[in-house]
Amino acid sequence: MRNSTTFKKGHSVPIAWRNKIRTRFLGKKYLTNKKIRIICLYCKKEFSIYPSRLGRTKYCSKICYDKSQIGRFSKENNPRWKGGEFKGKCEACGKIFISNHRHKQKYCSIACARRSQLDYRGEMPRCSICDKLLTQHEAKNCYKHRLLPSRETVRKRAAKLVGKMPKNMKNKGMFANIKSGYYLINGKKIFFRSKWEANYALYLDFLVQQNKITKWEYEPDSFIFHKIQFGTRSYRPDFKVCGEDGNVVYHEVKGYLDPKSKTKLKRMRIYYPHIKIRLVRSKDYLALRKQVGKLLNFF
Repeated sequence: MRNSTTFKKGHSVPIAWRNKIRTRFLGKKYLTNKKIRIICLYCKKEFSIYPSRLGRTKYCSKICYDKSQIGRFSKENNPRWKGGEFKGKCEACGKIFISNHRHKQKYCSIACARRSQLDYRGEMPRCSICDKLLTQHEAKNCYKHRLLPSRETVRKRAAKLVGKMPKNMKNKGMFANIKSGYYLINGKKIFFRSKWEANYALYLDFLVQQNKITKWEYEPDSFIFHKIQFGTRSYRPDFKVCGEDGNVVYHEVKGYLDPKSKTKLKRMRIYYPHIKIRLVRSKDYLALRKQVGKLLNFF
């Protein structure tokens, strides 16, 4: 009987299977944890590695690896190469070094890159609060103690956006499970942000045929909250429905009311109290799908 139930701690593969795999690719002499001696491909010197690194490590050091890569991406061997050779001169110490990066490298080491950041006192730049060494991408303070803009600058930036249409109003939906895309409604291809909205458009088209409403439109109007400077400054309902008596009601299909949509509806009551909005929740939509879903061939 095979020893398939014996597991070693920390492994999910049985010991017998693991030994077979190792003997197949490495041989029986590599099953131990002792180091073995192999030859470097560049300098032809022997160096020792663990058996698990066999096949991955081919060079004795990074210097041999860098020297072996010289000219690999040069103009002669690679016509697509846009840079120069791998040899470069360090801007801090002036030493000529070899790099395996395709992009131009300014410094030969991290220490030279740190030395290039010395301030006028000849010391490394540090955070003024926690005295932490700063990297190249950071300014006077570290990320934790960075200086945030004042309230006046934030208000000036927000004042420029008051009364303007946000750029992300006409963007597609951010959720992939709602199945946004183009749907065929009465011979016309219309882009809907969700599958529920497309099915509700079929229902509204059915009401037009029954002479209960005159017409409907998808996201024709947008309302901007002119006095609001921060947060949600606009709202665009889903459907504009015109009744037979001439009254206009905006329908909003929402399965779940997140905090952002709640603030939109609250601000609509404050700034546009004369506009009627009908909210179609998940219970209303599911009840509608049971009644006329098969009749109208919902998507």
